[in-house]
Amino acid sequence: MSGKPSKIRPTIQAYHIATGGIYCPFCREENLNTPEPPVEYSGGYQQRVECTSCDAEWVNTFKLTGYISLINEEGEDIL
Repeated sequence: MSGKPSKIRPTIQAYHIATGGIYCPFCREENLNTPEPPVEYSGGYQQRVECTSCDAEWVNTFKLTGYISLINEEGEDIL
């Protein structure tokens, strides 16, 4: 990761989260690669991400924030 800052500024991190992590936080391109599956980490998951446009690398962190039932009160599938 040559020439990239080691820390992401809070405003860039907020933008990255608000856009669902679909853009590179460095160059804002969508050319992302996740070379490995997510791994469990501290009550959530982490996944390494690479940008094929600017060669930046970072780790996205995921935490469970809730759930949605797939069956209604009558036992019927709602999807």
